[in-house]
Amino acid sequence: MADVVYEYEGRFSWFVVEETFGGFILFMNNNFQYDFTNLDAAKNWIEECESE
Repeated sequence: MADVVYEYEGRFSWFVVEETFGGFILFMNNNFQYDFTNLDAAKNWIEECESE
């Protein structure tokens, strides 16, 4: 089971989970959005979406 490593509440409810074998998965309002190779890229994506 993957662990939530980052959560953000803004216009949307975001969370990022770390995959067991590497990588990160981003969810918005409990729906899959994207895969990322690192957590910083996922955080940047959230910031961009929230600033629009």
